[in-house]
Amino acid sequence: MLSFMLAGCGLSHTLVQMSTLSVTIVTAGENENVIVLVPEFYCESEAFVSLVSEKLDQNSSYHWNTLNLHSKSKGSLEVNEQSRYIGSMFPFTPGRDTMESRVIFIKKGNNIFRVYVTGLSVEVKVTDFDENKRSLPLSLSEGKVNEWGGPREAQIGEEVDFYKRVEWKNSGELKVIYLNRSSERDLIEVEFSVKDSS
Repeated sequence: MLSFMLAGCGLSHTLVQMSTLSVTIVTAGENENVIVLVPEFYCESEAFVSLVSEKLDQNSSYHWNTLNLHSKSKGSLEVNEQSRYIGSMFPFTPGRDTMESRVIFIKKGNNIFRVYVTGLSVEVKVTDFDENKRSLPLSLSEGKVNEWGGPREAQIGEEVDFYKRVEWKNSGELKVIYLNRSSERDLIEVEFSVKDSS
């Protein structure tokens, strides 16, 4: 993970070169489809709306895959190296942990999990898919507007507003069991716990 800064007119742009990301999912369930989605740095709200609207696009600003897993199996998603240009008002720049943070969405059943990695710290939250689907504005339910300019800019604003209203709760079902970050590769492994049926 390398970075350098360009400054001018009071606005600074920091180029952050992110290493390859490997996300591995371990599940205790049987024959479960799990969607793993990794948004680019400024595209968290767009990715979440695409997941809720079920309009995932292979050519958008996120990387995703559907993994068919069975008991004690593993599946993975790999995201190649990427560059981030992060803007801020000079001389105030985000900390390195923020600039190199990762967000991973994982949908399993009716739950959407958000894994937020900053430095070597991890936060796991969960939200209800059906509740978010019901509250999704009609203007966002049809998928991303491809026409850039006014229509797309307005939709981006709606995506951001919708994402800000999402209610996240602590999750005990999903936990990160391995995390290693280096200049060559970030490795993250998460595991779903077995639900107590008693």
